[in-house]
Amino acid sequence: MARFICFIHGIGDIAEFRSDFPEHDFFFISQNSIPGASAVVRPETVEQTIEELKRLHALQPFAGIVFGSGLELYVKSADQFASALGLRRFVSNAEAVRDKYAMRRAFAGKVACPESRVVKAGEDAATLPDLKFPCVLKPRHGFGSICVFKARNRGELASAQKGMQAAMAFLVRRHPLAIPSDDMLLESFVGGMEHNVELFLANGNSVFELVSDKLPMEGAYFVKTGHVMPSRLSPADVNRVKEAARAAATAVGIEWGWAHAEIKLADGVANVIEIAARPGGGYTRKMVKLAYDLDMRRILIDAHLGSLPVQPLREKNTVFGRNIVSEGIELVFSMPGLATARKSEGFMELRNRFIGMPRIFVGPPLSFDSTIMSYFAFEPSAEKATEIFNRLHTQIRVRRLRFQMKSPAPLAVLFGIIAKFRRQKN
Repeated sequence: MARFICFIHGIGDIAEFRSDFPEHDFFFISQNSIPGASAVVRPETVEQTIEELKRLHALQPFAGIVFGSGLELYVKSADQFASALGLRRFVSNAEAVRDKYAMRRAFAGKVACPESRVVKAGEDAATLPDLKFPCVLKPRHGFGSICVFKARNRGELASAQKGMQAAMAFLVRRHPLAIPSDDMLLESFVGGMEHNVELFLANGNSVFELVSDKLPMEGAYFVKTGHVMPSRLSPADVNRVKEAARAAATAVGIEWGWAHAEIKLADGVANVIEIAARPGGGYTRKMVKLAYDLDMRRILIDAHLGSLPVQPLREKNTVFGRNIVSEGIELVFSMPGLATARKSEGFMELRNRFIGMPRIFVGPPLSFDSTIMSYFAFEPSAEKATEIFNRLHTQIRVRRLRFQMKSPAPLAVLFGIIAKFRRQKN
């Protein structure tokens, strides 16, 4: 039995790790107070937690660090803990995989990426000289496409900044380990289709890469509507995307374990939007399992114990993942076709927040937890999987009443009310 430090974000993570890996022991750490968690870590308790882990490590050494859900919250903490305990580090420059501006500097001259500049709190982005539109405003530190907005002119940019900085001020308080400031990043918009690459590295060398395509994202917000794995790109374009991911990993010093890269390919140029020293989040683990019969968590655990994954990879299924998302404020009445879809071969329901009766959902610009339902369509044959996905995409509909908000400015009001309420409560 080996012992691991495990960063988690929900009570379900504990049950999953104990069920999937009963042969190992886990010390569960979260930023939240979760029943069964071994420790709660916050900025003011990091050193105290590290001292406790040092004591436990001396009694029974930890084999390494692994992640549950919410893994994007703990990249910096994982590096701090690994360094303090003398465990294998994932990245030599942890700041460059948390701070997107530091990442851009690390990419300079090595990796194609968008041009960017920092916008500090109180600085008016819309008045900056030499602006080129469209452009993208996003958090300097952030994750999951939260508060990312595409602006077509100075008016949209001014409105976006007002709302987004109000939201970021809230998120800094909610996720202080992952988001240390409410600085924003203003960058040039890069066209083309977007792709994800999941890399596993050993001593700085990529052992293998898994490429998926993102389905088109609509509107001004970069909310993920779905993916397909393996990629449908040509072999030459798949290689371009893989090469860019490897170069990005080298540029920011990702040396070992999983890395997750997001890349846009246009006119033969692979632009790296960002790369993280962690596995992909969301349903990535389930998609990789279904597409390749590989468990990303087991691969990391086994690698900590000295067993690297074996190539070549074998494709088991082509998998389409779809997120049905909300926008603005929506009252969802029903989801016709879902009952029929559940009887269909090649259909896997992942997450469903609609419980069969009218319910309100809130999406961008008021919230980025906008998924109503997620599912997979899959088959060993790529053609058959595509056919199933297209049928389900048409079959599963959402009857809803939508109150759409074109501007993110209401965020300023909403989060101002939340902040005022919390101050009164405290």
